[in-house]
Amino acid sequence: MNHPRNWLCFLHHPRYRLVQILQEHGITLCLWAKDVPYFYGIWQHTCLGDLCLLVPDQDLETAAKIISSLPGFRQTAPDEEYLSREPDWRYLAQYWPSRFEGPDEDNDCVQLLPAKEFAEMEISEETTVRHEGLVYPKLASYIESLIYQYLLPAKAPAESLFVIDDLEILSEELEDPDEVSRQLSGKAQRLWSDLVLKEEMMLLRTNATKISMKYCTISE
Repeated sequence: MNHPRNWLCFLHHPRYRLVQILQEHGITLCLWAKDVPYFYGIWQHTCLGDLCLLVPDQDLETAAKIISSLPGFRQTAPDEEYLSREPDWRYLAQYWPSRFEGPDEDNDCVQLLPAKEFAEMEISEETTVRHEGLVYPKLASYIESLIYQYLLPAKAPAESLFVIDDLEILSEELEDPDEVSRQLSGKAQRLWSDLVLKEEMMLLRTNATKISMKYCTISE
């Protein structure tokens, strides 16, 4: 695994203190979004954006209450102006009750997400890896989930941009995308092979609706 050179230093960044607190309260969780490609050495920038954490669906409310009780953390109302500029975040607005601003205004927000409902993923030894006390999805599990989110028929194409961006990063930087492909289920493997390995990534952006309809008809 090729971590960025400064990964061990970044590992102890205050952003992960909240992860430790939730774990001490018995909450199972898994890091998500840009923390995942950064962990695998695929995303080299230290600007990771919001701290996104998957939690078991039944523990989402409990985890949110724990964060609410911490000094300086506060829930905020959806920023409609921001959502109008960032349509991909409008999809996440349904989870705004589990979104928090931290005590330091310079820090990014914390977003809790229900693992099964949002990512179609069970947090387990089969789907995750643990390193230095932090839990990350295995690459195949992460890609499988991104493709699941991309194919959700209820989402408008513009709301898939955050998924497309991550798939693009993975398709360009993975050392052996074929190895990951072999670990995917039928539908995800087909899309990954057709659009990523054949370097047709642009189709994800230009023909999102057509592609979603095509691959939604493929059985698992």
